[in-house]
Amino acid sequence: MAAIEERLQSCAARIGELRGWRRWGASQAREQLCVAAENLIDLDIDPADIAQRIQQIRTAWKELDHHEGGAPKGLWNRFNNACERAYAPCQAYFEAQTRERQHNFDQKVALCEQLEQFEAATDWRQVDWREADRLCRRAREQWHQLGPVNRADRKTIDRRFQQLLRRLDAHLDVERQRELARRQQLIQQVQDLADNPDLRVAVETAKLAQAQWQPTVQGSYRQEQALWKAFRTACDAIFARRHTEQQAADAERQANLTHKLGLCEEIESLALIDREQLAQANTRLQEAQHEWQIIGPIPRAEQRALDQRFEAAVRRFGQREKLLRQADVQESFQHLQQRGQLCARLEAALEAQRDDTLLPLARQEWATLPDPPTTLAAALQQRFDAVCQALEGTPEQMQAARAHLSHNLERKQTWCVCMEIVAGVDSPPEFASLRMEYQVARLSASLAGGAVKTETIYDPRQLQEQWWLTGALPAEAAAELDSRFLHAARVWWQREEEA
Repeated sequence: MAAIEERLQSCAARIGELRGWRRWGASQAREQLCVAAENLIDLDIDPADIAQRIQQIRTAWKELDHHEGGAPKGLWNRFNNACERAYAPCQAYFEAQTRERQHNFDQKVALCEQLEQFEAATDWRQVDWREADRLCRRAREQWHQLGPVNRADRKTIDRRFQQLLRRLDAHLDVERQRELARRQQLIQQVQDLADNPDLRVAVETAKLAQAQWQPTVQGSYRQEQALWKAFRTACDAIFARRHTEQQAADAERQANLTHKLGLCEEIESLALIDREQLAQANTRLQEAQHEWQIIGPIPRAEQRALDQRFEAAVRRFGQREKLLRQADVQESFQHLQQRGQLCARLEAALEAQRDDTLLPLARQEWATLPDPPTTLAAALQQRFDAVCQALEGTPEQMQAARAHLSHNLERKQTWCVCMEIVAGVDSPPEFASLRMEYQVARLSASLAGGAVKTETIYDPRQLQEQWWLTGALPAEAAAELDSRFLHAARVWWQREEEA
């Protein structure tokens, strides 16, 4: 029982500690929300955006209240006052919206009055039907383009406008029926020419009928579609006869089809290239795409399938190119890691007894390692030369180098936590505070519209480059950080490859 009670007391202490961290995290989050609300005061952006952000901040506060309990009164008053001060300019914005709705209402009233005057002043026995039809259509378009009005006025003004349109449509319907009969006669005329022995006359008559097709007053969408379909079918019957006289064009289309099939096969073969052939394959792909664009038409039945095949081949090449480039990048980071680890071993020697055989072997190994990324070669060489000079120098120089490297430990701890955040890997418990600090700062910056600045410390490639360019002491702590960082980097690379 004594052992059990001791274990229970230990667990209770740990639970108390974790609850303390949780309360601390909630307090920090509320502080950040207060700062985010205060940053919105007198902010020169769209008031609707400010109102939306305030709503988001208040929602986040309510979530904290729901999960963590109520906030201290002083902190709540600070938060609420900041939100109210930030929201004050939005009131003028919403009043302007009310004025805008009234303006829209006035414009809709004016449009109704214009249509009423047109109806009253028009002699419907002698009227420009096209202009009358266009006026009604423009009125409908303008009505839909005008913004919303106050809810109390909406039904009345809508009813007035619809009644006007119905009266105008009643006038237009007389001419609409005449136009319907006229175009039905055109369809019959073209249909009668389908078997005319003089193909030239039939084609010219069909073209003339197409020129006369446009109505003065259009019918409903369904009517127009049915009429046009019948008319187009009659015209196509005539033009189909002319098509039989264009066999030469068919031969050209077949040649173009053969050319495009060859390009498809060539691009499909490019998806099997290796790394050394990538540049040449890219050039050839661009040339093939240019050829594809300038090749003439092919049989219509083949067009869609062939375009899809070509696009699929280009996509497969792009995927192959992406894999090769990812492999290049990963290999470059591996070379960078090898040189960085050699530098770390030498830097660890600054804490140990001087070994005269260490540097010659290290320089020999350095010369045999693969080249790192070109942009980082000089910085890596500088790190290597600096530690070599320190190891060959006086005790004072070694002490200065140790002091310099010890200052990097805190930076590398931060980078390691950032890499774990990016990779979705858990950090050790002793770094929970640091991790929470960065996550809260990231959330606060996002709410305040500053996400772009904070995201710069979460670029995994930059983190890996800086990691291997920067040494740190003591060696035992640096080695532990290296292990954590490498694990997070491997998880991130695996996720990138799967994506």
